[in-house]
Amino acid sequence: MSEIVRTTDLLKAITYEYENGDLSKEDYLELVKDINTANMIAETAEEQEQLTKLNGIINNIITGVSLVA
Repeated sequence: MSEIVRTTDLLKAITYEYENGDLSKEDYLELVKDINTANMIAETAEEQEQLTKLNGIINNIITGVSLVA
């Protein structure tokens, strides 16, 4: 299993906990912001697509949750 897939699964698990009330908004944002994809290397076109999608999701989460009062 690639690092990209493991990180995506981790993000899904964190999001699940947040949506079920197990994490506060602040804790959720902190955990999402701590996900570092800068050093991940995509070796195939499929992995590059997954990494691009993962980065987009992370950015959208940070933006969306930050805007919620």
